[in-house]
Amino acid sequence: MKILKIVEKVLFLVAVALGVFALVMAPIIDKKVTSSIITPMAAYFLFGIGFSIVLFVVGALLKLSENKTASLVGTALVFSMECILFSLAVSLIIEADKNSANNATTNIGGSVIAALISAIIYFVSLGTKLIIFVSEKVKPQVTNDPDSDPTIQAVLKWKSLQERGIISEEEYESKRVELLKLKK
Repeated sequence: MKILKIVEKVLFLVAVALGVFALVMAPIIDKKVTSSIITPMAAYFLFGIGFSIVLFVVGALLKLSENKTASLVGTALVFSMECILFSLAVSLIIEADKNSANNATTNIGGSVIAALISAIIYFVSLGTKLIIFVSEKVKPQVTNDPDSDPTIQAVLKWKSLQERGIISEEEYESKRVELLKLKK
């Protein structure tokens, strides 16, 4: 189980790193893709990239925190960013496919592929998280709390019977050894 948790965290961090890489590299290595789609809105596009990177980083930091609420908020932030990245990458790939069908030369940039791989790795990390969650819920929880342990509760009931004089000390001791599976 511990290994699965480590794998999930590594996959998460790789996905976030690839997502940030894809966002940083989009205007640098995919000038053809970005300029053909968002030429009049370049300033907004770059602002959106910067904002997206901040959301990725904040989401990752929150997700890795010990606070359960912050972790859930971080997971939601990163999940939404990965969904946006995935949808953008797929739409750019579809657009490139349409252009190639019209005999126009279009290449898919490296940041689009990084975004797609980032989203896929993130979804695998979510699947790993689901496996961990299910296996923890199915596995019986061992507790050391005497108030909730049925064996200890049974011993206490037998002790109560002995204290009230309903059973003898020897009968109680015999039942206690049996319940607690002690050697005589």
